[in-house]
Parts: sequence; structure tokens; C-alpha cells
Amino acid sequence: MLQFRQLVITTNLVKGKNINMGKSIKTWLFLAIISTLIFGSWATIRIVKAVGFNINCEAYIKRAADANTIDLAKGELAKAIDYAEQNNLTEGTVSIFLKNPANDISFWYQNMKSAYEELNNLSEEATSLEKTNV
Repeated sequence: MLQFRQLVITTNLVKGKNINMGKSIKTWLFLAIISTLIFGSWATIRIVKAVGFNINCEAYIKRAADANTIDLAKGELAKAIDYAEQNNLTEGTVSIFLKNPANDISFWYQNMKSAYEELNNLSEEATSLEKTNV
């Protein structure tokens, strides 16, 4: 085995090829480690932000939709709207490559705001049927 390797190295040197595989492998290994660290950091940040959104906004929207009373729904929806405004989730899109209408943040923000206004404008004299349909 050792003789075959010496033959290959000797053949490559005769042909004018300078093999410096040790440096090349170290460079690729370094780049792979750096790339892995960058990707790992990005993935960790995305996961933390997604969990934060689920806890601080999505859960309140779900609770507002499931609320049995108007006041309870308004309170939960107000928390979701406050989170969206504090984190600048009022316009734009969450798509990177494909622009899908379902990913339009401004639509969802305006939808939450109009639902909150509709709950606010519901009169006290409204019937139970009107209240449950809102």
C-alpha cells in the first residue's frame, strides 16, 4: 500500500502537479465548520422567534376565536394586536422566494384590527344571535 501511494505521489510530481492535500482538507473543514455554525445560529434564532410568535400572538388569536363572550374576545384580540404592533408585524410579507397572498402580513393585521373594531362597535342591545355571529 505504501509503495502504491509513493508511486502516485511521484507520478503526480513528475507531471508537474503539486499536491498539498493537507492544507486543502483543513480549509474545507474550516469552511464546513463555519457554515454549520452560521446555519445552526440562524435555525436557532428562527425557532426561538417562531415559538415567541406562537406564544405571544397566535395563541391569543386562537383564544379570541374560542371566547364565549365579547369582552373576553376583545381582550385576547387586543393582546395579539399589541404584539403585532410592538414587533412591527403590520405590513410586508413573510415569503422569501414566492409571493403567496396567504403570507401577506398587512392583510392579517388589518383583519385583526377590523375584527376588534367590529367587536367594539357591537351595541349592548344586540341579541344573543347577533353576538354569537360576530
